[in-house]
Amino acid sequence: MGRAYAAQDMAYATAQEITADILIVSEPNRKRVQGNEWLKDRRANVAVRFLNNRIEILGPTEEEGHLVLKYKDY
Repeated sequence: MGRAYAAQDMAYATAQEITADILIVSEPNRKRVQGNEWLKDRRANVAVRFLNNRIEILGPTEEEGHLVLKYKDY
């Protein structure tokens, strides 16, 4: 998918259209994933956005090149 704005925007729009709970983007556009809406690894090589606000995350761990996410009752 690359780091292009358009590709990431299309992935987000598709996730909303199909009512996905979670959107995971590999090598995201770093400007698009700034802020608190996205969880990222330390290098911003992976980003996760939760589209379902009922998903409770117990403790994200940001590592180099990956994230470890623990969920409650998902």
